[in-house]
Amino acid sequence: MCEELKKESCRSSFAVSTDDCVQKSISERNVSVLVEEGKSDCETVSGEKKQTCRVTPPDCNAEIYVCSYYWLPEKADRGEMPDYVELRVEIGALSQSCLLHKNEMNAANLMKKCPLVCMESQKSKMTFHQQIRKAVTDQMLMHSLPEGYYFKHVGATWLPNQNLVFVRGNEVIGACDRPYKVDAECSGIHLLHSERPTMKMFDVLNEFTLETSPRPVLLLSYAVLSTIRSVLRDYGIPFQGVLYLYGPPSTGKTTAVQRIFGTYQDDKGQCVGIAQAGSTSTALEEQMRRLRDQPLVIDDLCRSESKRLEKRRIETVSKIIRQATGDIPIIKKSGKNTVSLPNESAIVMTSEFALENLSDCNRLLLVSFRKAKPIPNDLTPACVGDILRLYSQWFTWNWRGEIQEFRKKISSYLSEYKDEMCPRMCTNYACLEAAFDSLMHALRANGLSETTEHNLRLRMKGLLNKSIDCHIRMIARITAKIPLGNLSYYLLLAIKEKQFKMAKRVEDLSSCDGIEWKKDICLKYEAVVRVLRGVYTYRDWSGRKIMNYFRDIGALDIQESNGYTVRLAEGTPRVCRFKKKVLEMDKREFK
Repeated sequence: MCEELKKESCRSSFAVSTDDCVQKSISERNVSVLVEEGKSDCETVSGEKKQTCRVTPPDCNAEIYVCSYYWLPEKADRGEMPDYVELRVEIGALSQSCLLHKNEMNAANLMKKCPLVCMESQKSKMTFHQQIRKAVTDQMLMHSLPEGYYFKHVGATWLPNQNLVFVRGNEVIGACDRPYKVDAECSGIHLLHSERPTMKMFDVLNEFTLETSPRPVLLLSYAVLSTIRSVLRDYGIPFQGVLYLYGPPSTGKTTAVQRIFGTYQDDKGQCVGIAQAGSTSTALEEQMRRLRDQPLVIDDLCRSESKRLEKRRIETVSKIIRQATGDIPIIKKSGKNTVSLPNESAIVMTSEFALENLSDCNRLLLVSFRKAKPIPNDLTPACVGDILRLYSQWFTWNWRGEIQEFRKKISSYLSEYKDEMCPRMCTNYACLEAAFDSLMHALRANGLSETTEHNLRLRMKGLLNKSIDCHIRMIARITAKIPLGNLSYYLLLAIKEKQFKMAKRVEDLSSCDGIEWKKDICLKYEAVVRVLRGVYTYRDWSGRKIMNYFRDIGALDIQESNGYTVRLAEGTPRVCRFKKKVLEMDKREFK
């Protein structure tokens, strides 16, 4: 019986609001017993003793009891003062509870949280401050009051006994060995669930092996990856990928992200973690800090007829990508204080345009949406919530082996794609595939058939190959637009690569592009403009602008103030005469 109660206590959720006066008790089995004037009376419930310690200063209209205390998991078992202490206040027949932080254990904060409490004299307030700290210290030494954990953030959390648990809103998944409370900011978030979860999720996965679109499988793998993001980073796996879904309008991008990533709701039933692209930067940064180990979707980055507005949107995308993939937190000024806003969430973006910045592109995981394809009707946010809950529970017991699998997959990608992708891209795609493999391990352990797993692996591999090929083509297109050097560099390079048809004699110049003449390079105007405008960077430059550049650096030998060409001999075509030494001196190769 006692063991069943302990397990029930670990599974129970205790959401705490430090602003509310009425709080939930640690458990229904905790019976309050007073400790007064050195006497300790205990009442036994299911073989366990639970007590409260009375702290009542003079001139106070209430009886105050210390019920329990809580540590942040990383500070537990250090012998330090608890981070939070739970008090119960009784005034006649009224009973209120509140939670005080260790830095707030004074009369002023107690009366603020429980307005019915009255301590008029300064002596009474000072006595309360001394009594409560002494009571907490004494009860810690005797271990006579319930001790628990206070979870301040959602996501993966390590307990002092090296157990891994996941705080999913007001729910703690894993082997939690003590009672707990969840911070009010987190407890209002709920991971959705459905009826008959195992049967429904297997039916949905079977549909993915048929004719429906397999793209949600890749998105589901990213949802799994987002749940263990902090665990990977704790073990030195530098996953920094932003999932970027792009394609024309009405191809199913928004529907897909709502089905896969809309798995969390608040107390009002509103979806948590999906924001419009028009949201303010401050709001997005706050969500990036708050939604630890959860996906944050920034939806509907659309094109605009206004080039200025579209440019601003592209700049916003670039800024978010860098914030989402950087290790250094955002530092902002709030009044007189400096606030640190680290990114703790996994970012998903839906967009109508491809990115043109190489650095941003290297930080992405690309999914191209070209045509709208059906998604199984049973693939609902609640179904995905069941999958994430099952996976989280399984991962808490098998994380050591899975971390090793992630490292093996990254090594394999770095070896296979070393000539095609940068190390960051290799790591991101390797983590995505390793997350899918890890999900398959969890589902197989819970009854997924071998046939379904095999078919899902085939479809996932095909999706990954398409995404990687698309990504490599995008990088090649961007790289082609990056200038390798200035105009002098490209002109000398074109001569070296024999892009001009050079004559050996002046008499043959009419049928050729140019000739080397007295250590100078003589080229026809049309040939120079054609070759240099073939470089992407200079495609919009006019012939006049190109020639003015060479004239300004002194590389162009001219005979007339308003012309660019000279005649080498009577009866020969006019050419632009470039001084080779000046071109060599002006040549700049960009690194």
